[in-house]
Amino acid sequence: MKKVDQSNKQSEPAVAYEPAVRNPVAIRNTVLILVALMLVGGILIFWKYREKMARDYEEVKKGRPAQSLGIVTNNFQMKGVDDEIHDFTFLEGKMTLMSVISVNFPEESQVIVDEMKLAAEKFKDEERMQFICISAEAEADVPVEKLREFAIKIGIPVEQTEQWLVLTANHEGRLGFIKDRLKLGIVGSKDKEGNLALPDLMKLVDPTMKLRGEVNDFAFNYYRSEDERVLKHIGENPELLEKEDVKEIVSGEKSLVTRKRDWMYKNINYILNLEQANVEAIKKANRSNRYELPLYIAGGFVLFIIIAGYRLKVKRAKKK
Repeated sequence: MKKVDQSNKQSEPAVAYEPAVRNPVAIRNTVLILVALMLVGGILIFWKYREKMARDYEEVKKGRPAQSLGIVTNNFQMKGVDDEIHDFTFLEGKMTLMSVISVNFPEESQVIVDEMKLAAEKFKDEERMQFICISAEAEADVPVEKLREFAIKIGIPVEQTEQWLVLTANHEGRLGFIKDRLKLGIVGSKDKEGNLALPDLMKLVDPTMKLRGEVNDFAFNYYRSEDERVLKHIGENPELLEKEDVKEIVSGEKSLVTRKRDWMYKNINYILNLEQANVEAIKKANRSNRYELPLYIAGGFVLFIIIAGYRLKVKRAKKK
């Protein structure tokens, strides 16, 4: 066995590790710079946010309604009292006022239709305005002919089909569509006494099919009941009539109904006159294949699995 000569090997000198020398001044300056950048960035963000809020507030004062309720995307079909089948593409390019009526709630339905007719008179020169009334009852319970008679009774001009539509349906998804897509409330809900109640909501739909306004807009039956409650309170306390603001409420100038009606008109005016709608793009989107992108993704995934399986098969064949 050959002996290894260790005589020529030199031992390596040990390396002495020492702690790094820190420069407190440099560290302090770095921290100060970071704090200054954070403060300047925060101030700029806050300033820009204030500017945006101020701009938004000015637009809201002009009448811009909220845009938080979504868009009507489902192409649901309903039958009109004109015996025609209508899908909701009739919302395209129109300023729509929409609500639910019921033959079982004639007084409440009358209030809703009266408000719609006032709006129709207010915007009589606007061709883009339309009014949609949807039956709370299914067609099986209230046939089209009976619904038409009721609509005429409460003053809906059913012959003006270019501006007014009264719709019904038997489809099992009808109630969900009314509640979730159109945001018109729960049809068939019950009040505190257990009686069926009519959804008291009126919704604005802009020409791009977006639902506009707040969740609880516009509930004119509720507004009227609140005004009646206030008037009753004043009647029990006649000394309140000495106050100028109370006089305006009694006269109707500042009643809840009047204020909400004026705000609704302001919303409609803003949408019609201060917003631009790309109606052609909406129409194209509604008529395109909505499942095109998901189909491409699914197809690509299947193709990937096929290619991966084929490569694995070839690799195993080579090993053999």
